[in-house]
Amino acid sequence: MVVFVGREIAINDVFARLVDAGRKIPEVAETLSSIGSYLSQINGLKIGQVIEIVEDTENQSFTLKPSKVTRPTNKRPLP
Repeated sequence: MVVFVGREIAINDVFARLVDAGRKIPEVAETLSSIGSYLSQINGLKIGQVIEIVEDTENQSFTLKPSKVTRPTNKRPLP
């Protein structure tokens, strides 16, 4: 989940949080590249938008695309 914090976040900020959380990072350059790609793609989205991550295994990358969220049709009335 991503939360709007009202300030710009750098790639190194996210990476530092991963390391501080005790994550083992075998490929530092690849991880930094993925974080950079994620942050650049998320800048074009609106607050409250639901997205999905679409993996591109051929290019070893991903894209973020808006997801259609359907509301349940069988709502129960309130008592």
